[in-house]
Amino acid sequence: MSDNAKSLVKGDVSREVIPFDNGSHAVIEYLETRDSEVSDEFGRFTAKFRKVTLHGKLGVLSERIDLNPFYDRDADKLNGKWQKEYSLEVIHEGLSLDEIKKRIENNESYLVVIWKKGRAPLPVDLGYHRKVTLSLIDNANTVEALTFNVINIVRSMKG
Repeated sequence: MSDNAKSLVKGDVSREVIPFDNGSHAVIEYLETRDSEVSDEFGRFTAKFRKVTLHGKLGVLSERIDLNPFYDRDADKLNGKWQKEYSLEVIHEGLSLDEIKKRIENNESYLVVIWKKGRAPLPVDLGYHRKVTLSLIDNANTVEALTFNVINIVRSMKG
């Protein structure tokens, strides 16, 4: 892709760092291939893969490489199209509900990040909301559903 074509793609970045109030942060690096290092030539819309790393206070919590949900083969033709809506995204370490339950029962944290285009990411530490998480986890089908239910219960308790 030429430099001129890339300049038409607004918001095409090769790396994003998302800080959270609790000192944790997520790093998303956009990659051409699963094995490539991050490069300024590839970004949110032009890279087929991305590496997502969650950092806690004591170091790396998880790191994974997956398909980039923002990837668009026609990125060089985007211009205004980049503003289209993307689905809500939930990023976490990738543990199963049973593994998360064991972690929470051991008074450990489990960070889940909810992110929607155009909005600030929302970090949710399921371990911080231990009682609520444990009361809901056995009836949850997915980490996403569990996280949204925890948020709704915690908000209703505050309101």
